[in-house]
Amino acid sequence: MIHSPQEPARTESCVDPLRAISEIRLNASSLSKDSFSLPLATMYAPDPIQTLIDSGSTHCFLSSDFVNKYGLPTSDVTLKSLKLFDGSLGSTITKKALLPIQFPSGETLDIRFLVTPLDLSCSAVLGYNWLSRYNPLID
Repeated sequence: MIHSPQEPARTESCVDPLRAISEIRLNASSLSKDSFSLPLATMYAPDPIQTLIDSGSTHCFLSSDFVNKYGLPTSDVTLKSLKLFDGSLGSTITKKALLPIQFPSGETLDIRFLVTPLDLSCSAVLGYNWLSRYNPLID
């Protein structure tokens, strides 16, 4: 949801889209010099969230270390297995976090992240669900 201080955020659907998902994939392993990343901000943490944009990941993910470091608000989700880019199974997803995220352009989006361990080089991943919904122009 893109909104400004003058425009209230739209409410999300009452349907939990995670209940119908049979597979959650995380394709990002770490940042490299060729990866597309950007620092994002949230009112819940003083430090920027080093974020990787990855169209191969099905959802948006937030590092469990980052969540724990700042005591970010989370809620439970129905248990989901995480499939990694090499086909192996990763951790089980049990938590999600809905955070207002400010982009370098000044726009703010409320983004739902699934909480899981991530490589220390990034704290968040914006996945295909975010890319397909907001269709950002990437130059």
